Amino acid sequence: MSGKDYYKTLEIEKNASPDEIKKAYRALAKKYHPDLNRENKAEAEKKFKEVSEAYEVLIDPKKKSIYDQYGYEGVSQQFGQEGFRWENFSHFDDISDIFGDFFGGRGGGDSIFSSLFGGGRAGERQQHRNKSGSDIKIVLKLTLEEMYSGTDKTIKYSRYEKCSACGGEGGLKSDVKKCNDCQGTGQRKYKTQSIFGTMMQVAICPTCEGEGTIIEKKCKECYGEGRVKKEHTVKVTVPAGVFDNAYMRMDGEGNTGKRGGERGDLIIVFQQIPNQKFIREDDNILTDIHITFPEAVLGAEPEFVSIDGKTLKLKIPEGTQSGKAFILKGKGMPELHSSRKGDLYVKVIVDVPKRVDQKTKNLLKDLDKNLKSQH
Repeated sequence: MSGKDYYKTLEIEKNASPDEIKKAYRALAKKYHPDLNRENKAEAEKKFKEVSEAYEVLIDPKKKSIYDQYGYEGVSQQFGQEGFRWENFSHFDDISDIFGDFFGGRGGGDSIFSSLFGGGRAGERQQHRNKSGSDIKIVLKLTLEEMYSGTDKTIKYSRYEKCSACGGEGGLKSDVKKCNDCQGTGQRKYKTQSIFGTMMQVAICPTCEGEGTIIEKKCKECYGEGRVKKEHTVKVTVPAGVFDNAYMRMDGEGNTGKRGGERGDLIIVFQQIPNQKFIREDDNILTDIHITFPEAVLGAEPEFVSIDGKTLKLKIPEGTQSGKAFILKGKGMPELHSSRKGDLYVKVIVDVPKRVDQKTKNLLKDLDKNLKSQH
């Protein structure tokens, strides 16, 4: 199999079941979450992205079948020319319950690992999931300059809002009745026989979907859901130093749950727009500056515009070779939630003219003779 070995990435066998794939991914996603690896954040981000790519392919039966048959080349084209990006990840709900965001938790004292280590009785958690609205994920494109300085953005998106016609009830209060199948408990009990005797099993009531009530005459505006789709705008404050594929969670800005359920969250994934002048590597910035051959020989102090829009001077000593990199300390990207900044690496490129006039050619010939005589 050529290319990437997704099974090796997730540390599983090729015949692993979906549950085993999910279990392996959740463990590795937690292990490599950048928030939990601040001492080696760059490597953690890389690993986190690799395991997410592997999971995206192996948990999807169709993608997994193509990968098993044709290898990485069979599925790589689905990610585009730039390869796997966070926007290709379609299983965020599989890990959203074990992670907070890079900028703080969900609030209310909930641990980001509550689904792994408990937190309430199973029945209460199930009922909460039934009532809660879903999260919404939005990709926000940013320029490197915006990531450097931070910025405010206004985002417009569609979400479920409480139905004003029925007040979010799904119908008139007089039409909301106790479910006869579960007697308002939201659960159904079943008796099963096994070698150990008679056992009781509890499941969500299929008639009322665990709510304990049914609506005999549903609202005509929301068809009994208690919510309708509406356009919504929200202001997002992007902090200085945010990095590519980081995400933040805005509490209560997602979809409203059915019939009075709590609102989900808005998850904003930041993605950098490619920059033609600057390249970012962690908190450092790389750029080029072009000089003439005489400037390389004699030395110079050319000016250039930095990422913050300020004009800087670079002192180039005599005899500087093309490709030489100079480091300007503290002129790079700001570190997220810190006063520190990375460095700016400026690589010197000596331009060689493609055409020169005869006078210049003669001068260059004389210079060439002079230089050779010195060796």
